[in-house]
Parts: sequence; structure tokens; C-alpha cells
Amino acid sequence: MRNNLDNWLYLLRLTASLTLIASGCFLLFFNSPISPIGRNLDITTVILDTLSNYHVSNVEQTSQYIIWGLAGYFLMCGILCFRCGERKKPKYVIPVFVSFLILLTCLVMLLASHSFNPYEAIPYIIPLSSPLALLLYRQWQNKLDHWNYFLITILLITTASYAAGVFLSEETIIDTALVSLMERIGIGAQFTAQITKSIVAVGFIAGLLLFSACGRRIALITLIIIAIIHLLVRFISHLSTDAAWYGIDYWTTDLIFHLSYVMYPTLTLLSLASRRKTQTLRL
Repeated sequence: MRNNLDNWLYLLRLTASLTLIASGCFLLFFNSPISPIGRNLDITTVILDTLSNYHVSNVEQTSQYIIWGLAGYFLMCGILCFRCGERKKPKYVIPVFVSFLILLTCLVMLLASHSFNPYEAIPYIIPLSSPLALLLYRQWQNKLDHWNYFLITILLITTASYAAGVFLSEETIIDTALVSLMERIGIGAQFTAQITKSIVAVGFIAGLLLFSACGRRIALITLIIIAIIHLLVRFISHLSTDAAWYGIDYWTTDLIFHLSYVMYPTLTLLSLASRRKTQTLRL
């Protein structure tokens, strides 16, 4: 990747594209564009209430058409991501930005349904910011240090939020599916909690080191490893439980939706390796 920022930009576009395509699939099949809100936030209810207020005939059929239209819109925006980054035409940029606003609105709706509990937003900070990260690169393509600081700030917010949720929250956010999986292989819930806390602590320290020049690369590699472990364990644990919410189709899409967990530190690491002598990157 050294001195090859075109391939790096392609990975950034791919990250945003996969996130929006996964959102479209979730919306089409589970009535919610954000994983795993399919069991917590069904936007069909919101659409039905809105249509009822305007006395629309065939409310259910109309709401289904709206769902299909929004799903198609997300799929279209996923394709348009490959036209963003270097091009400055609004016809490519505006739809992707609107898709980011829609996802942000759904996140606010989720928080509202949970009395604005901030811990509910933790899993979605990175995926929802991926379209915005792509559009910001278009503005900062000659100032990659600005763009990298934006990305590592998002990473720090996420790691700090997970750490706060594990160590400060009165209600545990440790996945019950993970506990069930670990118990099957002979590891108790208490030891599972200790392992989770240790990994979260390491991730938080790595997040702090992102702003240190001497430890940044080690921190990024650590976050990549943690993200891969997190996604694989999440995927396996939810499919192996007896009371699985959804099947492999759901959790495969969920895995794609959260690939940005791996891609964010990877992109930042590759951008450091892609420095040119003529550029003034300070990261």
C-alpha cells in the first residue's frame, strides 16, 4: 500500500458501500436499517402512525412500498459510494449524505425508545459514521492528517464508550449469547466477564495510544485484532445459542454491517504506510 493511495481510497469506498448495502438488506427483510435494531426498532410502526395521521388509504400496503423504496435507496447509495471521494459532483455526494442522515435519525429513534440510554448507541458509532468519513475524505483529500484524526477520534469514542459500559454502567452490557457459548465449553459466566473486561481495558488503552506518535501503530494493530475477535465471537455465539434471534442470513449481514470495526484502524494504518515524501502527514 505504500505510495498507493488509490487502492486505499477504494477500501474506504468499499467500507461505506458495504455498510449502506447491509442497511438496505436489514431494512428490506427486518424493517430496520441498523443492525441489530430489527428486534428493538421497527420503523414500520413509525411509518404506519405517520400515514394514519394523514388518513392515507391502504396504510399497510403504502408503508410496505415506502420500506421497499428506502431499501432500494440504501442499495443505490451503496453503489454511489464508489463515485465519491475524488469527484465533487453533488449528484453523487448528496444521496450518500442523506443516507447518513437517515441512519442517524434511526439511531436517535432507538435512543428515544430506550430513554436516551447512551450505551444503546455504542455498537453503531463506527458503522454509521462510515458514509460521513468517505465524504469528509473528499473535503480533506489533500490533508490526510485531518481525516486520520477524525477516524482515530471515532475509534477513541467507541473504545471509551465500551469501557464505560463495562466498568461504570450498573447494567451489564456483556452479551448473554457469549456467556451461553462459553458455558458450553466449560468457562463460567464470571470468568467470561473477566476476560471481556480485560479485552475492553486493552482496547481502551489502545484508543488512548492512538494520539501518541510512538504507540500509534501498535495501538492500531491491537484494535484490528480485537475487532476481528469481537466480530467472529459475536457471529459464532449468536448462531450457536439455542434461542437464536435470527439465522445465518441475519448474522452474516450483521457481520458485513460491522466490518468497519476492522476497516477503520486498517485504513488509518495503511494511510500511515502510504506517506509520500512530498506530503506533510504528521500522524
